[in-house]
Amino acid sequence: MYTDSKNEITYTNINPGVYTLKLKSANNDNLWNEKKLILIISPPYYQTTWFYTITALLLIGLLTFLLSFWKNQIKLKERRFFLNKENTQKTVMLKEIHHRVKNNLQVVNSLLRIQSSKVKGDSTLEQKDIIGLFKDSQKRVVSMALLHERMYQTKSLEKLNIEKHLEPIIYDLINTYKVNINIKLDLNLSPIELNLDTLVPLGLIINELISNALKYAFKGREKGAISVEIKPTELNNTYILIFGDDGIGKSFEENVNDGNLGAKLINSFVRQLSGEMKRMDKSGTFYSIMFKEIL
Repeated sequence: MYTDSKNEITYTNINPGVYTLKLKSANNDNLWNEKKLILIISPPYYQTTWFYTITALLLIGLLTFLLSFWKNQIKLKERRFFLNKENTQKTVMLKEIHHRVKNNLQVVNSLLRIQSSKVKGDSTLEQKDIIGLFKDSQKRVVSMALLHERMYQTKSLEKLNIEKHLEPIIYDLINTYKVNINIKLDLNLSPIELNLDTLVPLGLIINELISNALKYAFKGREKGAISVEIKPTELNNTYILIFGDDGIGKSFEENVNDGNLGAKLINSFVRQLSGEMKRMDKSGTFYSIMFKEIL
């Protein structure tokens, strides 16, 4: 770049770096002089390494914060969803419990009413007989209580596995009523699930069948056999209960005619399940009860 009388020169748009500036000048005698200058042009702050480092750290920190915030928001939404679901389930459970308690108090009331009518209608009953009648009612209520206890121990209030529920109850009944009789029990319960509205009358039917068999079927004997089978049928929502013993063979109809309270209760619960009870042509006393799940 040539300049005549100016004492300054200007360069623009020079990138940062190290440059050598060569100056050559002449005086009035036309004598030339040459010099070299080393120029160092520093980059602006936004092009420095420390600026890049700080910016990168800030970006990483911001991304970390945003990621953590996003995760916390997801967890918060999941927690809110879980709490709402839990509250809904608790509300449903409370309503269900209220419904069950109300229904079963009505069943207990019916049992006591039938029991008290028998006491009023039979003047020959002694005090021990009356106590025995109400002990039977107590056992029926305990059977219902066991059903509810097992229901609340499960994760669902809607369905119960009949195999897991009825098997321990049946064994408890055998141990309670058998006295000195050695009972061989044959259980064949399909792993089907039924709702509580169906299981309560079904459990009470089995309770009455077993208690009646143990009271009347094996008189004068030291041992006996009882079988209980429940399985689905080919019809939709329909099941069959087959109950039998190898006892004296007293018919269900005879029990009804004799005023047997258990037999009357069985009739009532079978009707509640829209069921049909039939005597089977087998040695001993066998009955099949076709019933439907209450929906």
